[in-house]
Amino acid sequence: MAANSKRERIILNVVSTLEDISTLTTIQRTRPAFNDMGNLDLVAANLPLAAVIGKAPVPEGNISSQDNAEYIYFTSELPIEISVYAAATSSPDSVVSTLMDDIWVELHKDLTRGSYALMTSVEMEVDEGLNHPYVIFRMNITVTYTHGIDSI
Repeated sequence: MAANSKRERIILNVVSTLEDISTLTTIQRTRPAFNDMGNLDLVAANLPLAAVIGKAPVPEGNISSQDNAEYIYFTSELPIEISVYAAATSSPDSVVSTLMDDIWVELHKDLTRGSYALMTSVEMEVDEGLNHPYVIFRMNITVTYTHGIDSI
């Protein structure tokens, strides 16, 4: 059942949305395997790369059934982290602006994540820093959706 959970479908929708962005080369569901910024050279051919990491949903409330007092639906918030890694030899801030804008626009085209969600909100962080010749930034998405007691 997990492969068909709303959580998984929402994450797959985010991955698919990012795959439509021509300025991104690689989309994956894991962070790149490297120990420090210097090792980004190991994945340079795959840059710009977006790593999509789904976190655990947080139930915010429940909706009771009309027929009885049992709670059968939950409203949950699903945090999803998108970490973006890119090479930027000449203008790091411009690279961040371009990629961030492209991702922002695509994520806002369908706030319902393919009708699986009620809302999507996006926050951006650039504090991971600019590490010449690479840039790394994060976009945190919170997807609000409903699900039953039989699945997340």
